[in-house]
Amino acid sequence: MHYLTQESRIRIGLRIRQARKQAGLSHDRLGSLVGTSRQHLIKLEKGKHAPREGMLQRIAEATGKSPAFFTDGEEDDADADWSTVLDALLERRVREILTRIQQVA
Repeated sequence: MHYLTQESRIRIGLRIRQARKQAGLSHDRLGSLVGTSRQHLIKLEKGKHAPREGMLQRIAEATGKSPAFFTDGEEDDADADWSTVLDALLERRVREILTRIQQVA
């Protein structure tokens, strides 16, 4: 997969998590089905890593989603609450900044 912005990685990661949960799969089980580790899936879901197209295809097959679900936002968006996601990202960033300020002070 070509270079992805952090926003795109996070969006795809949220979709992976949504698909995994809707399929009733644990990180361990999905990892076993797609040939990767639990830790790698967690990093994908958090947007820390960008999945390669082959991995995205295997995740789509294992969760019963189309590959476009992850990249184009096709299919059901009912579980995606983007304002909650953005609030969580903002809160995490504020905590990181406050921690750095405390370390300097």
